[in-house]
Amino acid sequence: MLKATVKWFTLLLISTLLFPIAAQPALADSLETSEQHIQLVINGQLYKQPDGEPAPYINTQNRTMVPVSLLVKAMNLPGASIEWDEPARTVTMRYTTHTIVFTHGAASVDINNDTVVLDSAAEIRQGRLFAPVRALVGALGGSLQWESARGLIYIATEPSTAAPPTGSEADALIGQQATATLEALAEQDWGALAELVHPDRGVRFSPYTDVDPVEQTRLMPEELLDAAERSKLRQWGYYDGTGDPIELSIQDYLLQFVYPHDYRTAPERSYNRQLFHGNVANNASWVYPGAIIAEYHFDGIDPQYGGLDWRSLRLVFQPLHGQWYLVGIINDQWTS
Repeated sequence: MLKATVKWFTLLLISTLLFPIAAQPALADSLETSEQHIQLVINGQLYKQPDGEPAPYINTQNRTMVPVSLLVKAMNLPGASIEWDEPARTVTMRYTTHTIVFTHGAASVDINNDTVVLDSAAEIRQGRLFAPVRALVGALGGSLQWESARGLIYIATEPSTAAPPTGSEADALIGQQATATLEALAEQDWGALAELVHPDRGVRFSPYTDVDPVEQTRLMPEELLDAAERSKLRQWGYYDGTGDPIELSIQDYLLQFVYPHDYRTAPERSYNRQLFHGNVANNASWVYPGAIIAEYHFDGIDPQYGGLDWRSLRLVFQPLHGQWYLVGIINDQWTS
């Protein structure tokens, strides 16, 4: 049974590398310009490249190449190991039941002794072996998305093969946490809010539906508990229309962009289903892979605006050791 399972997963990895899912947006293998600065967002967190490590680059086949050792460490895969064989000029990765080998100059990767042909060869540069990012992430069991506007590669280390939970299933997983979050926001109960926030990833605040993992503010639980931190002016993004920086304390930010209305009484609620679509793309599922997103929506507040003053609040939860924690708070409203 174990051999059959290993073989099945090997075939799944091979098919992922050879036949990318057609429904995915533009692939990260190919970028529009080789001069674009590329950054990695792994499980919703912007990866800070260590000093002295070579950066990803675009090769002559217009493919995004990343250092194998750097990406394996960045993905933080439990039990993963990596070995460099100088005479053979190969990098061997072992993760769970899989052995993956990239060789300098070879346009292929070996996965459990099965050879998969790639459209770009691995190559040594600045003392590191680089490989095509999609092939490397796929071989390690992950998935990725490419956002060209910001030069971001979103990597999910454990992509879900099942549809995200909705309705009663999602409510059973995060319903209590979502309700407790609304209560904490309504009362500005910082202690209660801090207990709900992810202890390692903190919570990111997005003033509009677009989530920017590079620029937007992320606070850790201890910062929410610190009165001095709460009174500090921070830049949360830029106002729609004027482009002026949003510089507010967290108390004032919450009043303008998180809880201008009592979402405990919102007439519409959902899990992992966007209730209203404005003119800005919703990229939350890319930034927060495997998340459950609770949404609360008002169609309009004042009848004189004919519904243009609609507002939505999205609370994003991701799991850690069997518990779901708050990682994102997203405001959505009409924008110009």
